[in-house]
Amino acid sequence: MSEQIKNTAITAAGYVYQNRQGLKLLCDWLDAPSRYIRVKFECDDEAVAPTGLDDIVAERSDNLVDLQQVKFTPNPTEHTLNWAWMLEKTGKTERSRSMLRKWFDAFVKLDSARVGELSLKTNRRPDADIEACLTDGKIDLSKVPEPRRLEVIAELGDEKKCEFFFTQLQIVHSDKSFESLEHEIDARLRLHGTPEGVANLKKRRLELVDSEKLSAARRVDFSGASPHYSAGNTAGPPAGRFCSASRI
Repeated sequence: MSEQIKNTAITAAGYVYQNRQGLKLLCDWLDAPSRYIRVKFECDDEAVAPTGLDDIVAERSDNLVDLQQVKFTPNPTEHTLNWAWMLEKTGKTERSRSMLRKWFDAFVKLDSARVGELSLKTNRRPDADIEACLTDGKIDLSKVPEPRRLEVIAELGDEKKCEFFFTQLQIVHSDKSFESLEHEIDARLRLHGTPEGVANLKKRRLELVDSEKLSAARRVDFSGASPHYSAGNTAGPPAGRFCSASRI
């Protein structure tokens, strides 16, 4: 089912969807407070998460780092998860890269000893070609038929690194709609706080996707044993800050 979103609002909707996925991860943190040390939305630390794998970054207590890249479409039936979409170059210059290449370039910059779970989260549904080469949520390059397999290798430039990249990338597809995801987050947050606290947190989250604040305020950092909030140059945490259970 398609989301009722105007074409002019798709970019902002993508940021809202990404923030909802971030809130879902924060719910995981509230359920298990010792799981993470820090969670960042739109991480701007290249040493931790190079551009291309920086949407949601969670530093775990075991010193590993989980990286989530989030992609949203208002019409997952029409806009599927397919090779053409992943391989399409966004520009027309020699330096233009496909999304797949951007993810790969970021991946090879990572310290492999610190990588926890690397994932693509999307509400897109895989087409038949992608479905056929998925094994336990990861693309098995050996199942990609020719000449597509050679095209993918040529795009990424190194067959061995390409194979390793796909063994690490978990593809979480056909994810929940806006509404279903929101209902899940509401239900989980209510286990840890008051209705007022949940409402304050959601209000603050929505402020982060205001069109005048996208460039800076989307960078959100929740860190420490008791998650707190900071974004851009805003002063102090919002009402309903994450602290201890039952205090949202």
